[in-house]
Amino acid sequence: MNKIIVKPGEVFGIPLFMPKDDWGLKSKLTEEDLNKDFVFGRVIETNSSVLVEIFNKVGSAYTELNEIISSGIMYSPLQIFWDGIIKKRWRKIGQTENYNKYKDSNYANLKMVFGVPENFRLREFATAKETPITREEMERNQYSYSTVWFPIDLENKIIEKLATNKRINRP
Repeated sequence: MNKIIVKPGEVFGIPLFMPKDDWGLKSKLTEEDLNKDFVFGRVIETNSSVLVEIFNKVGSAYTELNEIISSGIMYSPLQIFWDGIIKKRWRKIGQTENYNKYKDSNYANLKMVFGVPENFRLREFATAKETPITREEMERNQYSYSTVWFPIDLENKIIEKLATNKRINRP
């Protein structure tokens, strides 16, 4: 089996139309699927999980990278398992040329909450500095909690957000 390399700046498509009960990720994209609706993400960095941002653009797998990137951010930062790509449920779309996470993904301002309710900490990614934070502060500032999203869970989170914003009908 070929090893799948994850590179910062890589843009990928998340299908909005795949079955949401396929926890084994057995459904694979076909050539006909590439004209259906996708949402797009970009890899910011990789560690034990993959840190990504999700863009607002909904379009086919043939959508231009500039159109995707200029659509704005729906979610950032999020941690994901790369299984969606490995198991061919999601699709690599392209690579941001000369990607720089500070310039292209606002890395200096990315923060995420880690820990348990009695000990929440807000981590600044650029400096690794952590400061205590309450649940109320976390919710008020809408910081992401350190969850590593499984592909179907992330797809459902995106679909809910789009349905709330009336950009798609919930399947």
